[in-house]
Amino acid sequence: MACMTMAQAIAQTKTVYAGQSSQLTVVEVHGDAYKWELYKEVTGVNFAVVPGNCPSKDAFFTGGINIGSSVNVTWITPGIYFFKVTVFQAGCTMNLKVGKMIVMKSLFPATISQPAPVCMGETADIIITLSGTAPWSIDVSDGTDTNTYSNIVVNPFKINVAPVATTSYTVTRVSDAVEETVSPSNTVNLVVNPLPDFKLNSQDTLCSENEVVLDPGVFASYEWQDGSTASQLVAKDAGLYWVVVTNENGCKGIDSVLLSPCELVIWMPNVFTPNADGLNDRFLPKYNPAVIGSFNMLIFNKWGEQIFSTNDITQGWDGTFKGEPCTVDMYTWVIRFSTPDNYNSPQKSPQQGNVMLLK
Repeated sequence: MACMTMAQAIAQTKTVYAGQSSQLTVVEVHGDAYKWELYKEVTGVNFAVVPGNCPSKDAFFTGGINIGSSVNVTWITPGIYFFKVTVFQAGCTMNLKVGKMIVMKSLFPATISQPAPVCMGETADIIITLSGTAPWSIDVSDGTDTNTYSNIVVNPFKINVAPVATTSYTVTRVSDAVEETVSPSNTVNLVVNPLPDFKLNSQDTLCSENEVVLDPGVFASYEWQDGSTASQLVAKDAGLYWVVVTNENGCKGIDSVLLSPCELVIWMPNVFTPNADGLNDRFLPKYNPAVIGSFNMLIFNKWGEQIFSTNDITQGWDGTFKGEPCTVDMYTWVIRFSTPDNYNSPQKSPQQGNVMLLK
């Protein structure tokens, strides 16, 4: 059987990096067979009659398979290569195609190690492993800003960061002593966990004549100022109490409260307006209701006549005497009071002063 004349070779150009594998394919026609060959030196080569001459140390067919409509080639050494596919049908050479492969120096990617989670306010190291030849220059992006680090001679390279929220990091550019690549690295997420949110008390200083139960809430662990690891602490004596709590992410928080002896201070207004407008209609002392013991208040007019008396600190004087409104004038008050033994008071009983009644 006579074979058909071969068609003119068709050039195809592809690009890969050294160390990569690529797939070479043709459109398969039923009944055709295909054979592939690789060429490293092509000066003066007639592809139609010269078999492949590429050393396997430079490029080779993966698995040694060089037949079929699709083959894989592993490219080892940078350079210019050619590949040929010959089509056979019934033992005759029907056609051949020639393609060009440019194998560039391998990329020198950067690899970022996955950092461990941190707590808010802590710093972390972003560890970048580089390939290629020192010195390096890299661009590192956190999704918002990009920072450039130059003249790097230490590998792996560490960047210390202090993010305020979970942040992603990527190396977007690498250059070494020879060349540059913009092939990005892998992306890692640095997880930033929140600190425990709690208060031992709404105020930093606590006044109480009784025992106080300090309860920070539910956390993984506790450490009080006395070494206790219980979830609550009963404060009995005056002093500073604090606790360090640790949440489920291992983040720590601290809060403190000062327990001090309670103090009684009674403040007496110097004017009131009993005009039934709902504002300042009674002459009432202002005080801490939790720390008052016995109490008595007397009101006198300018002639020294007693016109009001009460043992109820919450009652106050409504500006009347014997059911009649008193006139606008200055009146004298006298208060007597006592406090529990464990309370402090800068005031001594009795106290005396004046109040102006206005309309």
